[in-house]
Amino acid sequence: MKAITLLALMTITLTGFSQAPTLPLDFESTSVSYLFEDFSGGATTVIPNPQSSGINTSATVAQMVKGVGDPWGGSFIDLSSAMDFTEAKTFRMKIYAPRVGARVLLKVEDSNNGANFFELEQAGTLANAWQELVFDFRYIDLVKSYDRVVLIFDLGVVGDGSANFTFLFDDIQLLNEGPYPSQLDLPVTFDDPTVDYTMIDFEGGYSEIVTDPTDGGNTVAKSVKKPTSGSSAGTTVGTNYGFATAIPITATATKMSVRVYSPKAGIPVRLKIETAGDPTRSVETQVNTTLANQWEGLEFDFMNEATGTAALNLSYIFNKASIFFHFGTDGNGVGADSVFYWDDLTFGDKNTLGMVTAAELGLTFFPNPATERVTFQSAERLQTIQLLNQLGQEMKMSTASGYEMVLDLSGLPAGLYLAKVWTDKGSTTVRIVKE
Repeated sequence: MKAITLLALMTITLTGFSQAPTLPLDFESTSVSYLFEDFSGGATTVIPNPQSSGINTSATVAQMVKGVGDPWGGSFIDLSSAMDFTEAKTFRMKIYAPRVGARVLLKVEDSNNGANFFELEQAGTLANAWQELVFDFRYIDLVKSYDRVVLIFDLGVVGDGSANFTFLFDDIQLLNEGPYPSQLDLPVTFDDPTVDYTMIDFEGGYSEIVTDPTDGGNTVAKSVKKPTSGSSAGTTVGTNYGFATAIPITATATKMSVRVYSPKAGIPVRLKIETAGDPTRSVETQVNTTLANQWEGLEFDFMNEATGTAALNLSYIFNKASIFFHFGTDGNGVGADSVFYWDDLTFGDKNTLGMVTAAELGLTFFPNPATERVTFQSAERLQTIQLLNQLGQEMKMSTASGYEMVLDLSGLPAGLYLAKVWTDKGSTTVRIVKE
């Protein structure tokens, strides 16, 4: 009898314990302990939803009040187990902010080793309304373990505990929204649909991926120096995490090349390479364009560093690049000569720049759209044609030994395809539409 009573008491006691949280964090479970630890002025509590509207009518949300403390004040919560980023790499989170532009840093870390972390920051675009922010964690280190979620609103600003520093958040989810594009690597061609060609502009620069102004079958980057752009406005090639592999700079191989279409000859173009995450480890070099309204290959030798910048240090790992057009002149000084196109960022000198345009090869292909077959004709001897679908999967590979080749499309589903064409002079990629 005593044993039965003791067992019953143990059962009651154990079921009364709250469980440690897991993702998603929706703050709705009565059996989960949503216990946040605050630091440096942050103060988070779980409360009834005071703004039940729009995309969030849930009963319970979390509230962070950023009070007087440090600019990095925030809160964290430990999960019951490590998060699994093997397949799921996208965080989604709802926030309710008192003003447009309020920023939230979402950080994950190892509760046993704070040096193991990954973080991203997003800015809200609404005031006094729920919205969902998306955080791309594709580049997280899968070797490390992460079981803690850290939140900091308006990093770099000291709060005052007022309504202007009171934020709501809810529904923190880790989702698999793949297939995810692969991390950028050299050479950068802007033609592979499976690659993440994200670019990051700074100091007022503006870049986008567009169709080549001289070749409708080629995709290139377009960079614009606007009137509000600074003298050092430029574009990081890819994300801040850099290339998937390091640039193979050595004592005898110090050059990179890029094709540029400039509105004017004599315009300075600067190329900078650095260690991702440590901008103090960098080297910059600069050359001038020599042609106007034509494509040309520019060669950058990092043994010849730009005046006033650090010399090449071969002990550094270089895995990130940025390009600057009209370097040293702000947007007002540039005037009408403000639009530049560029493509095929490659390691090596301009003579080894493998990618060329269809026009440079004298390449034509017809009919396009096509139903059964496409005929390729080139002024340069054809070697190989590889047909890829929009996922980058190879659908056909054909070899050639002359100046004309017919590619059979029968049996393929209708849609857009990329044809990579290799010739004796170089290679290019064109779009083919199958009807």
